Amino acid sequence: LVVTARETNQKAIGIHQQLTEVSQSLIESIVEPILYDLRDEFINREGVSDIIYVPYARPFILNASFSALNSEEEAQLFSEKCRVTIHKLKRIGDIDLGDGLKLTRDGKVLRNNEEVKEPSTLSYAVFKALVSRAKKSVVIIEYPEEYQTEESKKEILEEIIRLSERGNTVYVVTADKEVLNTLAERINNSS
Repeated sequence: LVVTARETNQKAIGIHQQLTEVSQSLIESIVEPILYDLRDEFINREGVSDIIYVPYARPFILNASFSALNSEEEAQLFSEKCRVTIHKLKRIGDIDLGDGLKLTRDGKVLRNNEEVKEPSTLSYAVFKALVSRAKKSVVIIEYPEEYQTEESKKEILEEIIRLSERGNTVYVVTADKEVLNTLAERINNSS
């Protein structure tokens, strides 16, 4: 029996990766219940009605929400917060998002009753659907400018400002300086 150094290294790398995955799963199974308890405590203490997470890759999240993925496949593909968002989208049902835009209970986005597939509109529809009922909520929005044209980016920024004006606490994760400057200027001047 001859074993090369390459074969030994490949086995060691494979075992290391398996151990990493097991330890990560173990840590997640211990930490997640604690985080949920903290979330509930935070909601009760601060008088917040909900915590709404609006992830990046919204067109992909929309497709996953209405796909045939089972819960095990979802767990392999998405973080816990994305899975919560996926299930929230499934529960929304038919919703009128304004300006002729609708999200149907089967995950289609319609504009004036015609299906739309362009990523900017899908992203905007998911954003609007998730925040449509936000009241005294903490809203976390990742990369609102994702897939947006300059015009549609302005619509999203206006919606974020309205969210803040309606008494929601809004956190925005972005690398777009224009988005940051616009929100900082408009929200600070309206407060």
